[in-house]
Amino acid sequence: MQVLFRGGATPLELTPIQSGDRFPVNFYVGFYRQPKKVTNLEWFVTRVIAYDRAGHKVAECQATGGPDHSC
Repeated sequence: MQVLFRGGATPLELTPIQSGDRFPVNFYVGFYRQPKKVTNLEWFVTRVIAYDRAGHKVAECQATGGPDHSC
């Protein structure tokens, strides 16, 4: 999974945490530091992209307003 931010911040590359038989899904965990001085919401998540094991995009969510909004 890849998390993209507004303002060109380095994307987060997340790998699934295998939950085993206890849960029916796997989890993703990520942490990013918010800039000390927030201007124009540079830290804001704009897009999340999920990939399969082969690296092919399987789902995408654009987290911005307007006609391209898909979340």
